Amino acid sequence: MLAQLIVPAAAAILGVFVGGLITFYAQRRERRHEHARRQLECFYGPLLAMKRQIRSKIEVQESFHRTAKTELHKTLDEAGNDLRTREIVEKARAPKFEGVWAYSDEQLTGEIVPLYGKMLEHFTQHMWLAEPSSLNHFQALVEFVETLRRVEAKNLPHEVIDARQPGEKDLLPLYEDLESQAKRLRKELRK
Repeated sequence: MLAQLIVPAAAAILGVFVGGLITFYAQRRERRHEHARRQLECFYGPLLAMKRQIRSKIEVQESFHRTAKTELHKTLDEAGNDLRTREIVEKARAPKFEGVWAYSDEQLTGEIVPLYGKMLEHFTQHMWLAEPSSLNHFQALVEFVETLRRVEAKNLPHEVIDARQPGEKDLLPLYEDLESQAKRLRKELRK
C-alpha cells in the first residue's frame, strides 16, 4: 500500500525535475542564441559594415589615382618631346587631374576619418558585446584614430608620423578578429 503511494509521488517529482532540467537547458540555449544574435547585430555587424565602407572608399580612391596618373602621363606623352609644348599642356591639364587628389583629401577628412571615429565610438558603446579576443584590439583602434585626428589637425611633425608609420595595416588583426567572430556567430545562429 505504501509502495502504491510512493511510486506515483516519486514519478511525479522525477517528472517535475526532468521537466525543469529540460526547461533550464532550453532557456540557457535560448539566452546564448539571443546573446550571439545581439553580438552579431549590434557589435560585429556594424563594425564590419563600417570597415567595408572605409575599405571600399579607399579602393575607389586608389583606382582613380592610378587612372588619373596614367591618363596625365598619356596626355603629356601625346604632347611630344618639346619641353615648351609639354609645359603648356601640363599647365592646362594638370589642374583637372589634381582635382582627383584634392577630392580624395577632402573625402579622407570629411568621410573616412569620421568613419574611423564612428567605429571607435561604436566599439566603445557596445564593448560589453565584444569577445575577449576583440577587446585585445581596442587599443590599436584608439591609437589609429588618435593618430589620424592629430595628423588631420596638423599638430604632428612629419618626423613623428614617419617614426610611428601609422597605417591601416595596424588594424588588420582587429579586422581579422571581427571577420572570424562574425563567421563563428553566424554559424552558431544557424544551428
